[in-house]
Amino acid sequence: VQVLPESWHRTALVIRNENLLRDPKRLIDRESARKKLESAVIAFVGCSIGSRVVEAVAGDLRPLHVKVADYKAFHISNANRVHLTYEDFGINKAQVIAEYLHVVDPFMSVSVFSEGMHEGEPM
Repeated sequence: VQVLPESWHRTALVIRNENLLRDPKRLIDRESARKKLESAVIAFVGCSIGSRVVEAVAGDLRPLHVKVADYKAFHISNANRVHLTYEDFGINKAQVIAEYLHVVDPFMSVSVFSEGMHEGEPM
């Protein structure tokens, strides 16, 4: 598989989103808005129904880093709400979602919390 250099790859992914993410009052220029979104670290806890949120946020905002947490593995009962393949069954949900994100954007850094999140733990 060949991938464009990171700067071109990211440009191709974000260019169509610019109108969605434009500051309505135009107080923030495009470059400043892009830098804010890229520097945001977004965390997702729960990767079943939450996987759709992960896909949408990662696809539209294109942060440089995301965190995903889930302690469960995918089962057939998840197939109605998550994009899976049969090879994904039995694998930790956070790991599967991280692999999906790397397919879409190989330059996005993803931290995986396969033990889930627990009260008092920093993410």
